This record gives sequence, structure tokens and C-alpha cells, in this order.
Amino acid sequence: MDHSAIWSAVKAGDIDTLRGLILPGERVVSIRKQVDENGWTLLHHAAMSRNLELVKLVTEFFHPDPDVENNDGMTPLALACQEQCPVGIIIFLMESINAFDGPSPLEYAVLQNRVDLAKAVIAYETKRKAFSSASLLYTVTIRTGDLEMLQCLLDAPESAGKAFVTEKNDDLTGLEDFAQNASYEVGKKVACFKMLFNLLHPITDEASRRYNVNEILTMALLSFVPVSLIPHFIETEQKWEERAPIRSLYERLPHGFDLLALTVLCECGPVTVEREQLEPILEEMCPKQFQRFWYVQLEEMFLNAIKPELNEAGPSQPEALQLLEDYAQFTRTITFGFFRTVLRDSVQGALCEPRSMPMYQWRPDQRSVLDMELYSSSYLRAIECMMTMYNQPADSIVEAVIARDDRHMRAILIFPLLRYCTTLLMRPDEVILVHLRGNRLLNWVVHLFGPWKAILRHVGKPVLEVFSLKRFARDVVREAVWQGVKGVRAAKSSFLDRLKSLDVPRELNDYLRYCDYSSTKYFLEHMDAATRWLQAFEHGTLPYPVRR
Repeated sequence: MDHSAIWSAVKAGDIDTLRGLILPGERVVSIRKQVDENGWTLLHHAAMSRNLELVKLVTEFFHPDPDVENNDGMTPLALACQEQCPVGIIIFLMESINAFDGPSPLEYAVLQNRVDLAKAVIAYETKRKAFSSASLLYTVTIRTGDLEMLQCLLDAPESAGKAFVTEKNDDLTGLEDFAQNASYEVGKKVACFKMLFNLLHPITDEASRRYNVNEILTMALLSFVPVSLIPHFIETEQKWEERAPIRSLYERLPHGFDLLALTVLCECGPVTVEREQLEPILEEMCPKQFQRFWYVQLEEMFLNAIKPELNEAGPSQPEALQLLEDYAQFTRTITFGFFRTVLRDSVQGALCEPRSMPMYQWRPDQRSVLDMELYSSSYLRAIECMMTMYNQPADSIVEAVIARDDRHMRAILIFPLLRYCTTLLMRPDEVILVHLRGNRLLNWVVHLFGPWKAILRHVGKPVLEVFSLKRFARDVVREAVWQGVKGVRAAKSSFLDRLKSLDVPRELNDYLRYCDYSSTKYFLEHMDAATRWLQAFEHGTLPYPVRR
């Protein structure tokens, strides 16, 4: 028998020539063990011919060892799988071996997205009762996202699908691991999620699906980075929500504000447990470093409302401001302590960041129309929204802004926050924080808005051009309120708490707090006088002694 001719015929995939070279009854022991320079046997070459009949003929007549590895460590079966040979050849080669040393044909099928091969291998291995899909489900759901392959694995007899989505490995179930780590295109991820979620909560018509918040909250938080499932949950709930204000928030929030939208879902979506049972989930899964994402999104919403040029591809400025107002109104109804805390911290972080405060400059030599427009429209309204979400005195925010940057032009940005302060500038006997003593901006604010006694104690003798008789009269009334109003806990009540206990018109209430917006005109009119005074104060050229 001409061995070289046989090798040539097998390499060429020429089955007719090979049949002619085979002599009945001739011994073929020697050729079955031969290998070429790459370590390939006849069976390696037969598999690469992609001709099942040739593979069968070589196997039947020459009896090559199916477990021989070539120089790359590949058996004929492994080579056939790697090179994506026809399904029939792979199944035939599988029948001639007892075990796999390395990736199985099903693993190759999954990695190569060969559903036809996967179905054939599953059918073959099921007969042998050797089928296991747990690790393959991980590969499909987290790495490839092949929907047809996933359905193939889930439909397989003895599928490990339900165990995969429920059993924990390294503290995460397969479903949670998928939510956290699957990073392919969002449409495929949503479709994969539906298929896996349906194993736990079967439903025949996905159009009628409504998620309970307690069932999807963990997956929502885990998926936030890199590919979020939150917009899918919001879009689904939007179809069921009947309250127009909430439905409108669902419609506008997911585009860049996933976590803010999730806040609405947790408060307004359906649950099958007591809602307070969700608090531990939020606290466990959202450490401080994760909570920063809420701050980033809230800051972006605030910036869009006051400086639309920062978001040219986003909504118009009126639309952005309306969204901020609507979301702030929603936060009044929040019951979750976790969200109240996160939003409060986010507001403080956003307002204290330099980029969050618009840097419109005011010049003493010209009355800035831009500033007045800013105050009468977006900026004042946006600050009101942020303070609605903050829901506590703004003293720490003002102190932080002043401490970070004491340039005079910051005063016009701080002014709207003063109405929310309860101790800063309110108490004439309060000691100004030591670390802010000498701060130019604080001295300016105290001189423009603080009581006479505070100016004397911390700045110097007030300039009557700025400190009017009307203002002094207001200080007298405020002092009377502070000293005379007795609340339930008078010793611990703030000035605002005491003021609220009085039955006075809102306008007077605001006036006594230096927070009525008529003060804006007064504020701007006296900025140049305060600037001149402070410049003299800073250079030590005041004509009267400065008291400390």
C-alpha cells in the first residue's frame, strides 16, 4: 500500500482516490500511528476535509487513535471544534472517545455561537446523561449574550437554568452576576434578563409583565455599571402607572438620570413585601462611593436647569428646569430614609462644587442685566428646588461655599441660600466660625445682611449707606422674636421654628428672614458700596477703628 499516496488523498479530501488505494485484507497498523511534521494524524487531516464520509472511511479502515494530540495539543475532535467543522463530523468524533481533555464540543459551540452544534451536542450528551449547562449559562449570559443559544440551553432536558439564577456563588446568584457583569448591547441584555427572570416568575405574555420593586431592586443596582437595566424597569412600570405626574417623571428621567428614576420607582412601584424591608437592601448595596452616582446625576440636573449650554444635546433650559421642579416636588413624598439621606448629601455636594455655581460676574461699573435675569428666572427657581430636596437649614452649605472661594462675585450666588439659614447671620450673639474669621465674602454678607451687633463684633463699624434705619428696625423685631417666642422646646428651637409659630403674613415672615426677593434689588444696589468698604477694610484704610 502506497502510504504517501494515502496521505495525499486524505489531505486533499479525495475520497474516491482513497477508496482506490485501500487494499482489502492488507495490514495498516503502521500508517495509523504515523504523523506529519505538525504532529497531525490521518484523522486530523480527515476532519479538516469537512467530509464526513472521508472521516468515517479513515476511521473504519485505518483505526487511527482519536486521542492523539498534534504539536499544538489538539486532538482531531478539538481541532474539528476549533475550526468549526460540520456538526456531523464533530458528533461522529465524539462517539469515539470517552472523555474530553480540555474544552468540550458544547463549550466550543457556546463560544462560537453555533446553535446547530449546541443542539446536536445536547441531544447526544442527554442520551449519555452527561449534560451539564451551569458553566455554559454563565458564558452565554455574561460574555456572549447570544439569545438563541441561551434559549437552547434553557430548553435542554435537565437544564440547570433555574439553579443558575437562584444558587449563589461568591455571594451572587447567576442572575445577579449577570446583572452586574454583562456588558454587551443593552437590548440584548434586557432580552437575556427577561428569559432568566421568567424562570423564577413564569409568564406567557411579556407584554403583561409588571415587576415588583422588591424582586428587581438588587438587579437594578448591580446593573447600573456598565449596562443599566434600570431604564427597562422604568419603561415597563410607565405602562402601568396611572398618575400623570409620576408617569411624566418616568418618561423624562431615565435618559442620564437612572438612579433618580429608580428613586421614583422604589417609592411608587408595586411591592409584595413591606416597603421598609427594602431599606436594608439599599443600605447594603449602596456604600458611600456608590451614593456619589446620585450626587453626580442630581448635579447634572441642576446644571442643565441653570446653564443649558453645558448640555447642548439634552433638553432645552425650560424643560430641564421643569424637570428639576417636578422631581423636587416628588421628593416631598419620599418615605425611604435612605433616599432622604442620599438626596440631602447630593444637594450639599452639588451646591458646594465649584462647577455647580454659575460664574456670572458682576461689575461695580455696570448694573448687570444678566444677573437680574438670572435671579428672576432659572437660578432662583433651581435653588428653591434643591433646597426642597435638602429639607434642612442651609448654614453648612453656605459656610462650605464661602470657605472654598471668598471672591466677591460669589455673593450673588450665595444670596438665594441665605433665606434657608437658621443660625448664620440670624443670631447676633452667635460666634462666627473661627476658620472663617477674616473671610472677605463672609464679612461682605454679614455687612449686607447681618444684625448691627454681629457687624460690630466681627467686621467693624457698619456703613450707614448700607445699614439703613429700616434694616435696624427689622433687627429689633427679629431680636424680639428670638427672645420672646416660647415654643414647645424653646431652649432648642431655632429662629425659624420660633418665627413659624407666629401668626404673621408670609410676606412679613420672609422679610424678617432677609429672604423676600425684594431684597435682591437692595442687595445689588449696595454691592458697589460694600465693595468699596471691604477694599478699604482689607487695606487697613478705614477712618475708624475695626473691632474684633
